[in-house]
Amino acid sequence: LAAVLARFLERHLGCIERRFGEIDLVTLLPSNPQTRDGWDHLRHLYDRVTGWPGNWDPDLLVKRDAAGASATRGIVTPRFEVVQPLGLKGRRVLLIDDTWTSGGTMLSAAKSVADVTGVPAVAVTLGRQVYTKAQENYLVDDINDMVAPYQAEICAIHPNPRRHGRG
Repeated sequence: LAAVLARFLERHLGCIERRFGEIDLVTLLPSNPQTRDGWDHLRHLYDRVTGWPGNWDPDLLVKRDAAGASATRGIVTPRFEVVQPLGLKGRRVLLIDDTWTSGGTMLSAAKSVADVTGVPAVAVTLGRQVYTKAQENYLVDDINDMVAPYQAEICAIHPNPRRHGRG
């Protein structure tokens, strides 16, 4: 997964910046410190790759909400805290998370960052988990019908994906 993310950012960080503005800082959404014995799997992946594209601070956020994701769907503030907010005013932050289920975790982190920076955050996730309540099962069929094989050269940022590189 780290290699997929690194390749995506290498090829498409420029696409993200053309769409949302210059990215000043990239950070990870930390895992809940009370799960997996405190092991942060996304940080573990980050540590395995050198030469990440962009300006990184993987420890910008600390997760303060101890409840698990399934118990806290939706925006919860303050679920995250920006560790060193000085100097972040006006800076655009790219948030990286491993999985998007309901969007609540990412939205909570984006709100915490935007409250400090005054600029909307941009988000990228490695995967999409379909949250299937009984009345939402049609989503699974719709998404399964739309899923195409992963191809690093196809840009997911543009409304009409096309082949291109960074820049």
